[in-house]
This record gives sequence, structure tokens and C-alpha cells, in this order.
Amino acid sequence: MFKQNEVNERTVWSKILHHERDGDEGDIFAATWFASVCCVREVSGYAVWYQRRLKKNIGESGVSNGDYLLSFYATDARDDAIEFAVLAATKLAADHADPIQALDRLAAKAQRIESKNGTPF
Repeated sequence: MFKQNEVNERTVWSKILHHERDGDEGDIFAATWFASVCCVREVSGYAVWYQRRLKKNIGESGVSNGDYLLSFYATDARDDAIEFAVLAATKLAADHADPIQALDRLAAKAQRIESKNGTPF
């Protein structure tokens, strides 16, 4: 399994759409809730992921917290992968009142990926 800094090094584009923390500002152990879209360089191409870690575990589309592979592109299609990630994170957000609901609808058609340890990241 990859360590988080390895994934950060391979990330070519990302956008956090929602971020909040429980507890006081200074509490470093407070629970963190977020939703993000990222494009990550993989061994055989580029993966566009939707990472969902929200207080409300199940969305209106029946999507629960997890990591969703929205799309995968070949190694020579880097620009297409980044374009898809940008449009998924920004155009969907602009077209809908709630970008999380729009991404949940997209994730409902995607593949949820898990490992033995839970998240692939």
C-alpha cells in the first residue's frame, strides 16, 4: 500500500470542494471531513478520483464515504485526464446548487475502490 506522501507526489491536479473539522481550531486530533477530486499518475496511466469523507456518510444518490475511480486514462492522455478532473470538480459545481450531490451522482456510476486497509490512498 502506498503512503500518503507517495500519492501526493504523484498527484498532478486536485481540488478540495468541502473541508471542515470537528472540535476546536487548535485540536490537531479533531476529525476532518472533506470531499475532493484529484488526478493521480499511476503506473499505467492517469486516474481521476473522487474522495468522499463527509459527516453524512450516505448521500442522496446512495453513495457512501469512500474513494471512487471516476475515470482512467492512458499514459499519453495526461491532458485529457486533467481536463476531466477539472470539469468534474468545477463545471459540475457551477451547474448544480450542491457540488457534492453532483459528484455523488457521478460516483454512483463509478467504481468504488477499497483495499484490505480500507482506502487505496
